[in-house]
Amino acid sequence: MPGTPCENGTQLDPAAGYGMITSINVDTDFVFAADRQSDAAYMNLHENEGMRFSPAFFGRYQRNNASIPPGGSSSVVSAYKTKAGLVMVDQMSYVSVWGDWANPVVRMFVADSALVGPAPIGHEPGDQAQLMVYDIANGSSLCVAAVGVGGSIQVTKAQDLKQADGGKLAFTGSNIMLYHPTATPYLPSNISDSLGGTPICPPK
Repeated sequence: MPGTPCENGTQLDPAAGYGMITSINVDTDFVFAADRQSDAAYMNLHENEGMRFSPAFFGRYQRNNASIPPGGSSSVVSAYKTKAGLVMVDQMSYVSVWGDWANPVVRMFVADSALVGPAPIGHEPGDQAQLMVYDIANGSSLCVAAVGVGGSIQVTKAQDLKQADGGKLAFTGSNIMLYHPTATPYLPSNISDSLGGTPICPPK
């Protein structure tokens, strides 16, 4: 459930310099069913339509301006229909060997009701998109490193997104401010709803 902005309307910026997604360019002709990611035959069948082997999200995050995607890495981008009325677009990067995943993982959650046109990014009721940046902790689990707040993506293709799979989605965007999850323009109790129980990474 999306959060709500601080009651006093103050735009907090304690994470000044915590990062920005400077460019987004997503285009997929097949949205996978999230509950079939472990079905190798299914994933292989739709790989050509649904997987892009180049990055779609670019930028920097954390106070040390770590690169998105990480330097020297290869990226894979794919989209998944979840049971919560969302399409999750996932960018994972690896160094040298597939499965040797590198930080960060970038995910954009788009409402399956999204239409062609602008979709606001944030955590307020009515926002159509949420942007989350994760680090990999302990080799496999994720922690939330940063969240995107403000601006919008421009949806250019949104077909059959309410189906279990097979829909098509494309969108672009730029200059989305990133905040550490503890330092956003939202009340902590509300931003936590958007984190879905995923732990928060320590600031870097």
